Amino acid sequence: MNEKGVFIPPSQLFENVRKNALPDENLNETLEKVFRGIEESAAGTASEGDFKGLFDDMDVNSNKLGGSFDERKKRLVRLLNGIGDMGLGSYKDNTIDAFLSFRKYKILSGKGSVSRESAEAKAKSEYEIFKRTQKYVSDFDRSVKGLGQGEDRHERRSCCSAL
Repeated sequence: MNEKGVFIPPSQLFENVRKNALPDENLNETLEKVFRGIEESAAGTASEGDFKGLFDDMDVNSNKLGGSFDERKKRLVRLLNGIGDMGLGSYKDNTIDAFLSFRKYKILSGKGSVSRESAEAKAKSEYEIFKRTQKYVSDFDRSVKGLGQGEDRHERRSCCSAL
């Protein structure tokens, strides 16, 4: 626990809570217990400040989730499943370097020595490229939409032959 700064019992790990969410008649209480447990387990560790109050704004009994307990539970289950289905991958397989490596090219070279004018010029040129791409996509979408709206066969063939 000193290494990670927090302890979560196996029964309170996300996947286990998610797996048991639908049959859990007290899902709201389970989630509150999990949130409280995470905060309390960090007490007295270097990460206490990171976790203290982290879940204060989480109200699993809020009427905004639904008017009845069953409606709130359905929404909470959908939320848990939505988060679980995101496919974020394994934390241990990722690093900040991997996250930053998506930048394969420099957007603006110069590292702090770029003038405002050159930055604006670069932004405008990038926007022009973007705008052309958007116009092209819009024209394509318009052509595809027209395919299903009664154009004759010849027009459809000529439209799609360019593809």
